[in-house]
Amino acid sequence: MSSLHKRKIKIVSISQKFYNLFSPDDEIMKKLGQESKERPCLILLKLSYKNNKYTFAIPFRSNIGNAPKGTFFSLPKRKKTRDGRHHGLHYTKMFPITKEFFLPYHMGGDFEEELVMAFIEKNIKKIIQEAQNYLFEYEKGNKPLYHVDIDDVLDKIMVKVKG
Repeated sequence: MSSLHKRKIKIVSISQKFYNLFSPDDEIMKKLGQESKERPCLILLKLSYKNNKYTFAIPFRSNIGNAPKGTFFSLPKRKKTRDGRHHGLHYTKMFPITKEFFLPYHMGGDFEEELVMAFIEKNIKKIIQEAQNYLFEYEKGNKPLYHVDIDDVLDKIMVKVKG
């Protein structure tokens, strides 16, 4: 990661071999026609799910629409963010991930990126708390209409890691 400052948070891209584990109709954030290494970067957090700790990737999204409260963390708007939409970290699209699927993500170090990274670092405790709360609700069966099937992801990556 190239940035003007050493960061406390980890930003990566996810390899195409991870996305290949899922069908096109899964809620995993894929960007058709774009290489996975160019996919908007992700923030990685250790979170509890079903009494185990996993590393979760939370996608950055430029245009979050009518997402329910508590399903995303709003970030400063980007040039790509349309009116009435949010730029943010989208908890409903987060997924467990293992290191074998990480790719380095090199940030350009421009002012907009630095502003967003500083904002995330300043609010990291809140982001972790909100993401963890989302997972607790998910475990209880309170799932938004559109969400990543976390158990399916765990099944697929654990088979891949063991196999």
